[in-house]
Amino acid sequence: MNQALVKVTWRCTILYFLFMLGPLSGQTADRPKIFEAASVKRAHWNSDVSPSIRGGPGSRSPDEFIATNVSLKDLLLAAFELNTYQLYGPAWLGVEHYEIVAKVTPGTSRKDFQLMQQALLVERFDLKVHREERAIKGLALIVDKGGLKIKDVSNDSISTGVSAEAPNASTGPAKIGKDGLLIVAPGETRVSWYKGGLTEGIIGANAPMARVATVLSYLLKMEVIDQTGLAGKYTFRVDFLRPDRDPQTLHYANGQPPPEVNEVDVFTSFREHLGLRLERQQMRVSMLYIDNASKIPIAN
Repeated sequence: MNQALVKVTWRCTILYFLFMLGPLSGQTADRPKIFEAASVKRAHWNSDVSPSIRGGPGSRSPDEFIATNVSLKDLLLAAFELNTYQLYGPAWLGVEHYEIVAKVTPGTSRKDFQLMQQALLVERFDLKVHREERAIKGLALIVDKGGLKIKDVSNDSISTGVSAEAPNASTGPAKIGKDGLLIVAPGETRVSWYKGGLTEGIIGANAPMARVATVLSYLLKMEVIDQTGLAGKYTFRVDFLRPDRDPQTLHYANGQPPPEVNEVDVFTSFREHLGLRLERQQMRVSMLYIDNASKIPIAN
């Protein structure tokens, strides 16, 4: 057997998968939680409307789940909490777009919410999947030998390093203040990634390292796991050259990069500014393979 590939022995629909998980708190094994009401519609791509998925436990709209102008790929990544490289399926998954409006029962847990999304995709898109575990090259986020360079703000009465603008309120998508830091409410946890023409960066507010690792996975399109051993929360901003913008290969009109370009890559910037190191490792990661899915969702 190829040691780089271990097939999970089951192949099933997600609904069967839900039953095999056994009962969760407050529900029976044969009655997994579902949305109280849900509308799933095919939508025409609208370049003027940014794709978005919002709502659910822990959000500002815990009693609703709304997906706007999103692909089935987006919905699968959200429902299974996957990175892009963990999903295998036909190309149309990222082309066809949909809109979902669903009502969430008050008190629904985060785990139940994820299972409800999965069950909805099974019901409306005739979804069938299987999982495979693969050995891949990934990155471990660890504390550098020189020590951590950012402060744990878990016990601070004032969120050190958070933007001074509108400190008592935070609404809608993450916003960056004039000082370059996130505008958040006291104690609110956020990690945001921004992209410029040649540079990009990560800005954290009261952020645990596990969340930072998740954002790095999305940014670098590879598995990043938190091995720092840090249990605190951190506020920071780190900027670096975009991975797809290598200054050694870029060509500029005058032969020189513009002065504002930061030619430090993400590895160097994390080490120099945060005291964190990204170390390459072999690791095993669960992949999700789409065996069947319908482009046209079943009517509401």
